[in-house]
Amino acid sequence: MRHLTIVGLGNPGPAFEWSRHNAGYMILDLVAARQSSQFTYQPSLLADVAEFSHAGATVRMLKPQTGMNESGLAVAAAMAGEPLESLLLVYDDIAIDLGRLKYQFDASAGGHRGVEHIHKALDSRQFSRLKLGLGPSPRQDIYNFVTAPVALELREPYGRCVAAAATSILTWIELGVHQSMNRFNGSKLLA
Repeated sequence: MRHLTIVGLGNPGPAFEWSRHNAGYMILDLVAARQSSQFTYQPSLLADVAEFSHAGATVRMLKPQTGMNESGLAVAAAMAGEPLESLLLVYDDIAIDLGRLKYQFDASAGGHRGVEHIHKALDSRQFSRLKLGLGPSPRQDIYNFVTAPVALELREPYGRCVAAAATSILTWIELGVHQSMNRFNGSKLLA
């Protein structure tokens, strides 16, 4: 049986619950709910962890509790002795328009500090990633943009994007990153 690890990036605590930077947490929370799985804190991994089986794979999902910019601590602990090809990193991207998903493999951090920390902790970029678009990005004050709660009028369309991303993860589990790229990259989730 294949063993896969999916890491959703975010910041712990209720203050960040609806923030754009918590896209990874929100997507994994929905996957867990759909798979009847629950997150519990595992101190050795510095993360909330949930597990389920799908399409002949055992899947371990992590929500690092270190804070976004030190996410590499949890990811390195989780991936010790595991092939990096079995990792999917799920997070937000302000350079991609709201309503778009993008799967990649071996990509740069694009200025995302949490991803930069993971690259350093793993000493590699050789893993899959799923990015949920949050743009258009502001010209300044990016930190406040990504950590502020999503405006009430945007929560319904934002929720639809989160739901589509959660569904797409099953394709990654079943078919891998290249088929996921072909199926989801470039398509617009919102009309």
